[in-house]
Amino acid sequence: MAQTGFDFFFSKKNLTKWRNELRNSLENEISDLIGRFPLSLQKPIQGNFRALLALEKTASLEQFAILLNEYFYFSDLNTYIQTSIQSIPKDKKNTPITDIHVELIETLKADFGEEDFRFLEWERMKPGSREWIGYFQGIAKYNLDQAKNFKRNLTSKDSRMEEITSWKLYKHRIKSPQVTGSLEGKSNVFVIHKTPVKLYNQLSLARRNLSRIWNEGFEIFNILTEQIQIVRSKGLVSYSHFNEQGISYINLWERNYLDTIDDLFHENAHHHLNLILKKMKIFRKMNEDEIYYSPWRKSLRSIRAILHACFTFTWGAMLFEQVVKLPNHAEVNLKPEDINRAKLRFVEEVINNRFSLLDLKEYMDNEGFTPKGNLLISTLNEINLRQNRIKNEIIKSFPTKLKANMQKFEDDLFSKRLEFRRNFRE
Repeated sequence: MAQTGFDFFFSKKNLTKWRNELRNSLENEISDLIGRFPLSLQKPIQGNFRALLALEKTASLEQFAILLNEYFYFSDLNTYIQTSIQSIPKDKKNTPITDIHVELIETLKADFGEEDFRFLEWERMKPGSREWIGYFQGIAKYNLDQAKNFKRNLTSKDSRMEEITSWKLYKHRIKSPQVTGSLEGKSNVFVIHKTPVKLYNQLSLARRNLSRIWNEGFEIFNILTEQIQIVRSKGLVSYSHFNEQGISYINLWERNYLDTIDDLFHENAHHHLNLILKKMKIFRKMNEDEIYYSPWRKSLRSIRAILHACFTFTWGAMLFEQVVKLPNHAEVNLKPEDINRAKLRFVEEVINNRFSLLDLKEYMDNEGFTPKGNLLISTLNEINLRQNRIKNEIIKSFPTKLKANMQKFEDDLFSKRLEFRRNFRE
């Protein structure tokens, strides 16, 4: 029997293999980078590297590799600035310095993006100032210091187990992730507080019941979620980072038990897609200026963001499908109101996914995806078609007013699609 797309992308064997291959690749990369340091620096960095290997955490390896790579990257930029300044004739100083500044603005924009704080800081600096001249040297030193002290700020290996001592404390972010980036290996971007007992118990109960609610999903969760950290940050729910494979930052404030179950699986879905994107080429072409309407954000987003949303909320729909089908909800501490909410969330996510799959399939028809990308979109579409039949049966059980609300929800969404296409596609 031919392997289906679901068998390929959701295979526990494949996901374990891809995760291990990513770790091996990172280990080799870090070993090569350490070899570039003077012998006097190799010993402390090598010691941290050995500590990371013992933890078996992919995200820690990723962050360590980034620190080392960025140390050399910004050291090279610093060398370029110093040598360029020295080569400028004294009577022609201002214009060449401005040219260097503009050149490196474009370099940072291409390598890190317009939202990266280093791009933003460099862009508004005064060319030729003392701060400007030493900027890249300062960043290189910061990355080196972080690498030398990395293991001091790591969470222990047991951080995804059922009863976690580390969950009794949470990290309150000083600034948002957009400003500070990841937390792994850092201690200067958050404040530690004691987790309220009620919230600690909520997370522990949700984590213990994942396998009883959806065992197949839990088995993938157990492969891909390597660490759970409780984080509180204004204006944010739970989140994860592309370059922190396996770390889920879970917000428990203003979230109930069902929300926490959903958040754990949702962030795991991000880890799932991120691993796929790191393992294989999904996009044949990528144009960040080509935008699509997101039914989740109710705003315009890139095709990459639409894929992430559709993939993760497909996971969400699968979770809510399992919650609704459970024979005994009380055994997993779910109340009747949780089941009603799960039915509603399932219907909403199936409709939202159907909407965005139209854009993803159009992008596929325009040869925007590779063959593996086409297979991934086809797999998501097959899941959605199956779930759409279940959605129709669930809606039949809704009260008359809720049926009408769901119909209006779907009609309004697809009206948005027509409006968007008139304004941005014609």
